[in-house]
Amino acid sequence: MKFLNEGFDHVEFAVHSIDTHEKMWTRFGFEKIADVEVASKGARQAVMAQGSIRVLLTQYDGSPAAHAQPGYTFLKTHHDGICTLAVEVEDAAAAFNEVVGRGAKPAVSPQTFG
Repeated sequence: MKFLNEGFDHVEFAVHSIDTHEKMWTRFGFEKIADVEVASKGARQAVMAQGSIRVLLTQYDGSPAAHAQPGYTFLKTHHDGICTLAVEVEDAAAAFNEVVGRGAKPAVSPQTFG
């Protein structure tokens, strides 16, 4: 399995308050490069960046759309924390099948974002 971009595209944190986490990431030297409402996910998402490192902060609004998201379930079960490690690979389907075959428990199927 070949990993690109040193393995990770981004790390996503499900959080109760983007504003609180933004302050922390800013103290670590990150800057906010995006902050959007995503109605289809019932969420507000902000991207914090430092060089090629991307951290996605997702705050859910409690709507039915939010309840359908794996990150919302994670947040309600575990509190604030990493809910997604997005890796960039040459063949997402093959990588997914390989890690599931080795015992990984998938939250979602592979997705491609253009």
